[in-house]
Amino acid sequence: MHAVLLGKVRRKGTSKAGKPYDFTACSVSYSAFGVEGVQVSEVLVDSRMIQFDALQIGDHYDFDYDNKGNLLNVFIED
Repeated sequence: MHAVLLGKVRRKGTSKAGKPYDFTACSVSYSAFGVEGVQVSEVLVDSRMIQFDALQIGDHYDFDYDNKGNLLNVFIED
């Protein structure tokens, strides 16, 4: 999915079950069939894929998913 980064927030800590987590919640916009204008969504990106500081507001990214909808990788678009 090709998208533009609109906003981001880092979530890092330990869950109530004691499991550590570290991800970035990215607000993105992208074109979608049947949508007039753009679609807006939130994508949760594991910090091992791309660091928080590397994500720049307004830049274009390609979010790569598998056939089950799991995020596989994030690529910075030129």
